[in-house]
Amino acid sequence: MMAELSDVAKRIKTIRSYREITTEDAGKFFGVVKSNYGRIENGTTVLRVHHLNKLAQLLKVPVTAFFSEDIPTATIANPYQVDIGVLCRLMENYRNEAGYTLEEVAKALGLSSGHYWKIENNQSPLAVEQLQKFCEFIKVPILEILKPDYSKQLDKAVADVFQISKELEPPQKRELLQYLQAGINKFQTRTVKDEC
Repeated sequence: MMAELSDVAKRIKTIRSYREITTEDAGKFFGVVKSNYGRIENGTTVLRVHHLNKLAQLLKVPVTAFFSEDIPTATIANPYQVDIGVLCRLMENYRNEAGYTLEEVAKALGLSSGHYWKIENNQSPLAVEQLQKFCEFIKVPILEILKPDYSKQLDKAVADVFQISKELEPPQKRELLQYLQAGINKFQTRTVKDEC
């Protein structure tokens, strides 16, 4: 059974209280006043996946903690963050594997096809409620999509790059790695700008 948004908000509040972080401090971390932050914990604002990333960073817990019954007692130095770009690609992969068209999923989520296309292509922010509806429709546990087994989700292009890199000589490998790193840096810069 999926966690309701109100349950997610309650878990956020519970974990924050357990960590002894005040709503005022949480608001400062988000760059908002205490009352605006309170809307997240009261469930009166649209909770987006990038909010979960920021909350995970503040509370030093994995994002999956907000969907789990257990309160994480250990602090995590580098909390597991949801890579929104990867999440969007996973949504597309799951949709394709389940045999649904973009239009069918958009309709199930109550969105226009264009809006859902933008979500899958990381051009529109993904709300947690939309992610939950998506998981219910596709019949995949939300924790599976938030913390995927990448060995199962390797895209053919990524597998091809790994195979090619095995066959290259060291100088060619360096060139390929530099090219890929430049692409990753460009993507990360774009993603950071999109989230701001």
